[in-house]
Amino acid sequence: MSGEPSWRLFAVELRRATQVAGGRLITELGANPGRLFMVGIATMKTDRGIEVRDHTDSIVFTITRRTEVGDLEVPGYVMVHGNLRVQGAQTIFADYVMRADRSLME
Repeated sequence: MSGEPSWRLFAVELRRATQVAGGRLITELGANPGRLFMVGIATMKTDRGIEVRDHTDSIVFTITRRTEVGDLEVPGYVMVHGNLRVQGAQTIFADYVMRADRSLME
């Protein structure tokens, strides 16, 4: 994988894929168009969401629509998934953030 943050790789692939009618996209991250699947390490929780570092150690501040991050361990491995909306350089909106197994990052 390149040194680019995983959410940025996904966003680039998503833009390309939406230009192909009926096309199906599987990125290096295992994501489909319109969906995000990212595994990272939760490093901080706030009232707005959770800060996640991806495999490149880039920080992605995740804000969930269903903010159910209270039971997540920090630091701990998390999986971010759902419909994606990128805002600014380091903020994504996702449907869900849940605990993940370390093996998903390897």
